[in-house]
Amino acid sequence: CILYNMDIQQQQQHQLMGADNLPSGPGLQLANELEVVRKAGRQAISAFLDSHNCFSVLRASGKVVVFDTRIPIQLAFYALVEHDMQAAPLWDPAICQFVGLLKVTDFIDILRHYKYTNTNVASLATRSIAEMIGDPNIAQAVGITFGFPCADSSTTLKQACKILLNHPSLDFLPIVMPEDMRVLACITYTNILEHLVTHFREQRRLFDDSIYDLNIGTY
Repeated sequence: CILYNMDIQQQQQHQLMGADNLPSGPGLQLANELEVVRKAGRQAISAFLDSHNCFSVLRASGKVVVFDTRIPIQLAFYALVEHDMQAAPLWDPAICQFVGLLKVTDFIDILRHYKYTNTNVASLATRSIAEMIGDPNIAQAVGITFGFPCADSSTTLKQACKILLNHPSLDFLPIVMPEDMRVLACITYTNILEHLVTHFREQRRLFDDSIYDLNIGTY
């Protein structure tokens, strides 16, 4: 029975394909309809992201942890864990501006580097964030560098996605107030996706494709 059903499916697929294995007849029409729907979906989502700004993604209440680059990096990690934060902006008091972003995963990568190079982990209790970032060996092995890509609260979500896309190593995008550059939050693709799922409204069936059809993932 299973083999019989598979034969029927293969025959139906063969009927939708031409001699050159390209869609023809009803198959071509179906392929064109799917492409039209996908194009409409991309345009609808693009318009939605253009019409909403980063401020609309922020929670009604929240907190931001900011680290002085002079504090020990181990202390910074403990603070992230204690406050249940995934990342925190880095403030350099010498130049009075934000110079980077420290993530929990950065500290984990540093620990792995120390173990691989047989370096004394106890030194993390005294080495400052600035020293760690300024160390070329750490910067090369872990990928921590100075730089503070950010977006102000009026930036559209589409522009925010482009900033994240143009900085592959950037997992968190700081959102700042344009008046005084205060950091309001650090958002991710997940925050933008949650906002899309919650507020996007569309009567057309734009999301009937499977992740396989959209070539998402590895198979």
